[in-house]
Parts: sequence; structure tokens; C-alpha cells
Amino acid sequence: MAQEYVAISGVEDARRAVRQALYDGADCIKVIVNTDPRVVSLAELKVIVEEAHREGRPVAAHAIGDEATRMAAEAGVNSIEHAYTIPDDVLKMMAAKKIFLVPTDYLAEFYTSIFPTPTSATPEQRQQDQQGAQEFAASNNKRLARAVKAGVRIAAGSDEYYQVPGKTRGQSSLQMFRAYAAAGLPPLEIIRAATLNGAELLGLKDKIGALAPGMAADLIAVEGDPLADITALERVRFVMKGGQVIKNELRPK
Repeated sequence: MAQEYVAISGVEDARRAVRQALYDGADCIKVIVNTDPRVVSLAELKVIVEEAHREGRPVAAHAIGDEATRMAAEAGVNSIEHAYTIPDDVLKMMAAKKIFLVPTDYLAEFYTSIFPTPTSATPEQRQQDQQGAQEFAASNNKRLARAVKAGVRIAAGSDEYYQVPGKTRGQSSLQMFRAYAAAGLPPLEIIRAATLNGAELLGLKDKIGALAPGMAADLIAVEGDPLADITALERVRFVMKGGQVIKNELRPK
């Protein structure tokens, strides 16, 4: 944590931390709004956003719950990460301010695979764990559907620091698309969340996120039609990065 985050206490601490991060070359400022029992104040958040935006850098806010998400939106961050619980009035504020939601969501089986029930658990405990994972995933689905209905823009984000058995982090991060689909997002909107919207949130919409003249020649080819089945994105057969072919498993016709 000490390598990534600076503890702050007060407005001037917050201002100093952002200025130092920018001096060190940060492209983005991330603030942990709440992690029990600590909650950053609205005044501190506003200064963080002010200092970052003054240098044209976006601010991402880890925020969960009514108080934290509301303060993040009021402060004018660029994105709210996670927001597993968030009230409708905050979603409305996010839509008005064009704040992105980055839903780091997965299906229930993902959570049971990374947080397995101990072998010593009783059948009742196993059932409780399974039910808890299902309820958490279902709640996330409803939250994402509410956000889309409110007009909040979505940018894909995996929060992938987990160790999923049998998968690299890159492979397991693609599981988030299944959760987005379960929440009702059409495949095209999921792809936009991972490309156009993500590029805009990063402040790089003129360089990446689309296939157009003058932009980075970054593209993938997959097995299947991702507009019909979003899991096709899990079957990447060709990768071009900056015009250079990195991977090519396409079978010749």
C-alpha cells in the first residue's frame, strides 16, 4: 500500500499528495474515498479533483455506499470505481456531470472460485457461501442496470488482482463481460465500454479506442461473433498492437 498510496489528513495534505504524484509523473490520480472506518472528507476530495484537473489529469474514486459515492460525485471525479451500493440520486448526479461508472463485476461462480469455502465447512455453510455469492452478483447486476437506465456512462474495469485457478489475470479479467451481459448490457455497449468509453475516461480518445486514420493500430480478432455472444472476446486469435502483429492464431482459409 505504501508504494501506491499516500495517507492524508486534511486539505493541505490532500493538495500536497496530488502535487507530488503529478511531479512524479502520474497520468491519473486515484483516491480511496472510503475503507472502513476511514472516509475522506468532501473538502479533501474537492481539492484532490481541483489539483488533478488543473493539470488535465483524471481522478478515479474507489467508493462504495451512499456517503462515499455521493461525495465523489459532488467533488466532480471522472469515474467512480466499484460502487457496489449507490443511491439513485447519486446516479442521476453522475449522469448530469458525465461521471463514468466502472463496475468491477463478476458472476457468482467467479467469487466462489476465488473465495472457496473451507473443506472443513458444513453443508449449511457451503450453501450460505453460495447464496451470498449469488446475492452479491445479483445486487451488482441490478445496480448496473439502474445506472444505465439513469444515463450513466459505463467504462469497463476488472479490478483484477485476484488469483483465479487455471487462469492468468488477463484471462480472468474477461469474465467481467459476462457479468455486464447478465445485467442486461447489449454486446455492442459492452464493447464500447471497453474501447471508446475507456479511451475517453483515460483522456486518450484521440489516440486509442477506435479504428480510424491517425489512431493507434490496435485491434483484435476473435473466434465467433461478439455482437451475438460476448464470450467470443475470451477467444482472441489475433492481436495487433501499434501496427505490429503480436499474436496470430488465425487458420488460413
